[in-house]
Amino acid sequence: MLSCIQRWKKSFSYVMILVMAATLLLPQGLIQEVSAEQTDVILVKWTGAGSFVDSSPTMPAHDSSLDMNRSRGITIGGATVTAFESAGPTAGSKVVNTRDWSVGGYWKASFDTTGYDDIKVSSRQYSSGTGPRNFQFQYSLDDNNWVALTYIAVGNATWENSGAMLAIALPSEAANQPNVYVRWQLLDNESARNGTGSYTNDKLQNGGTSRIADIVVTGMPHDGNPPAAKTAAPNGSKVTLTDNGELTGEAGAVASSAFVAVYDKNDTIIDSDQAAEDGSFHMMLSALESAEQVFVTAKENDKGESGKTTISMLKTSAPDIAKILFRNEVVIEGAAGAVAGQATIDASYDDATAAGNIAAAADGSFHLTIENPDRKEKVYLTAKQTGRLASDKIAVSLRGEEKQIKPGDVVFSQVYLAGGNSGAVYTTKFFELYNATEEDINLDGWSIQYAARTGNFGTGNSAYKALSGTIKAHGYYLITGSTSTNGVPLSIQADMLSSLNPSQSAGKLALSRQSASLSGKNDPNAIDFIAWADAPNNLPNDYWGSPIVAPQDGEGHTGVEAFKKGTLLRRTNDGADPRGAVGSGNGWFTRNPAVDLLIHFAESPAEPDSSLIIRNSQTAAAPKMITNAPLSANIVFENDEGETAEAAVNGAAGAVDPNAEVNIYTASERTLTLVRSAQAGNDGSFEVTFPARSALKTVYAAARSGAREESRLVRIDEPGYDPSSELLTIADLRLNNKAGMPINIDAVLRISGVATNGTVEFGNGDFYMQDETGGIKIAGGIIAGSEVVRGEELTVTGKVQFNKGMTYIVPQAIIKEGFSSDPPVPLELTVEEMNNYAVAEATEGKLAANSDTRRSIGILPRSLFRSTASNRWHGRFANRS
Repeated sequence: MLSCIQRWKKSFSYVMILVMAATLLLPQGLIQEVSAEQTDVILVKWTGAGSFVDSSPTMPAHDSSLDMNRSRGITIGGATVTAFESAGPTAGSKVVNTRDWSVGGYWKASFDTTGYDDIKVSSRQYSSGTGPRNFQFQYSLDDNNWVALTYIAVGNATWENSGAMLAIALPSEAANQPNVYVRWQLLDNESARNGTGSYTNDKLQNGGTSRIADIVVTGMPHDGNPPAAKTAAPNGSKVTLTDNGELTGEAGAVASSAFVAVYDKNDTIIDSDQAAEDGSFHMMLSALESAEQVFVTAKENDKGESGKTTISMLKTSAPDIAKILFRNEVVIEGAAGAVAGQATIDASYDDATAAGNIAAAADGSFHLTIENPDRKEKVYLTAKQTGRLASDKIAVSLRGEEKQIKPGDVVFSQVYLAGGNSGAVYTTKFFELYNATEEDINLDGWSIQYAARTGNFGTGNSAYKALSGTIKAHGYYLITGSTSTNGVPLSIQADMLSSLNPSQSAGKLALSRQSASLSGKNDPNAIDFIAWADAPNNLPNDYWGSPIVAPQDGEGHTGVEAFKKGTLLRRTNDGADPRGAVGSGNGWFTRNPAVDLLIHFAESPAEPDSSLIIRNSQTAAAPKMITNAPLSANIVFENDEGETAEAAVNGAAGAVDPNAEVNIYTASERTLTLVRSAQAGNDGSFEVTFPARSALKTVYAAARSGAREESRLVRIDEPGYDPSSELLTIADLRLNNKAGMPINIDAVLRISGVATNGTVEFGNGDFYMQDETGGIKIAGGIIAGSEVVRGEELTVTGKVQFNKGMTYIVPQAIIKEGFSSDPPVPLELTVEEMNNYAVAEATEGKLAANSDTRRSIGILPRSLFRSTASNRWHGRFANRS
């Protein structure tokens, strides 16, 4: 043993002598240069910080970046930037926040690597529970052809445990390049929380958020020589992997005759082969086991091995629930396109018991009879194509009684009959549909049918169009018809094209829920039926109610000219004039076209879009779909300022809609502040925590489901707290959310002020009162026979209510404090101010006056109680805007 140690010491001495000799012989500058080359240089860095410049999000490079990359930024595609104020991975840092992610969306960066080798990229990502999860990191040299390098699984609301990518090496081709592109691309719609807790098959939602930070690109300086040659990485778009382990590369997948190696996730080679001269290859991977992805490299004889390209097994698309009906306890039907053509559909129950299976037809339709001895009302379906993984499960529920679509549920909201004709404003005829219901409606099997004035409905191309697709709840759907040369082209994309060519002078148009020809107006399949005529003596022979007839006299367009210069436009949902209305829907339906529709003339025939509004399926729902408000009875707020120093808002099952986004707000100095957000569970339960706040007794909860707008705010008081124990100003009581809805509805609160009229003046016990901050109506102000007189100082305790756009109090107690020595005087307002929402909202319930009797007032005074001059009135505003 001793002799071994002595021999080792002797060898070590020789080595040290050689090192010292080299040190003496080499120039000192060269030694320093070699040492410097061992240190990575930050080529560019993005912290995630940014701002909006001219309404566009901008994420500039950090100051630590090299000058050649200072002007480079981060771009975002397929998502919406909401702010740059979200918490970053380090304390106090603020980074970009995004939402509304689509599959294929990305973060993208570009940079210059001139003079540097060994390029590496690091980053950190974060997603909320319903935000995006699975990203793929890719690089490109031309911003067109992308090569996958690695996968990133972003965890549920944490920077620490997932979403981190550390020093991923780019292929050698990325060295010494003026432009290198990298991106983090979203691969699928799996949510970040999927697989945690009770979440299975959980999907990305529009409200789900995602952030990125600490993107760092490093490199090592080289001596000016070109980097060592490296084989180009396999082209992932030309390589497929089936579920039985068959790996196939098309021609051009790798370089000609390159050696192809396949690695597993542990970086172990599981197979290899040599590609053909055209770069194609084929392997059967026997050691694949349960893995769903492999990593493939290529190597040419005179070059180094390429970087790894990730190849994932293809997955079957999930069944389209909008095209599937659980018709009765044993029959499930899928319309064309419900699943991929010839895919196998497997049905099972919540306990994984098989219910049945069947192969779909070539068009993806199916009729599945299941075993259902326990009469269960929910079944889970998967689809599987040959060579692909089975799809995600979707749940279909038994519809006890199939929804019956009735006339008026879907209507012709707007029709243009003269497209392309001489004198027309548009080149194309069109037929705009509107869904007046709260549910999406499948149009598969429906049709639009046209018949001449005295003719019958048929199935000819110019008189018939079979429909397909889905019209969203309160949404629109646009079908275009024949086109000619006169007029201007439509500026909106159609959802469906047709050859429909109705007469501009007279005819009948029907929307049918079947494909067969309608027998006429009494056919039970007719969902809408309109008729028109250019003159009273040219009426069609069949119609609902009365046809819409063009004007016959007057200064405007008459006869057939009216149909050339305008569209048939349906009234809004509440029957109001639809011309110029936005967001009010077009669902008025009395089964009488002469009443339901009017002619909307283009103000400028040369520019019809300046006054006519055409909608398609991408148009926002009208009216907007609002999320159901949280159920306050199922929500508890606790503010523990003691041991835990934590505030918590807990919602039991049913507190909000399933999987809704829950937002918790506080109110201070008449300002609402969003404190924290969370995602509800499948049963509508949730938990939101945040640091305790001194004297905080009340929070406000709102919910947001999918594409719907956020609900109104619901007040949640700490248990045992009586909000009427504190005196509020009227302005604090009247505080609204951003949509103009009061936040204190149903709360019992206490205010004080001066009555601006007495209960006897209205005769119904109502009166108004105001303080220095605002005014409000007291509904039914006579309590125990006590009348209120104008000028009395009062303290009122009562429940806050909201009806027909007006906030008011239903009193529970009124205390009279005497008479005011300084009663309110009317606020003089112009008509313009009265018609301005911001002014009118702040003035609602206050004493106001106006002297101009010559102008119309859009926001009427709630009450006129005293005339002080022949041309002047006093009143109180009820803002109905």
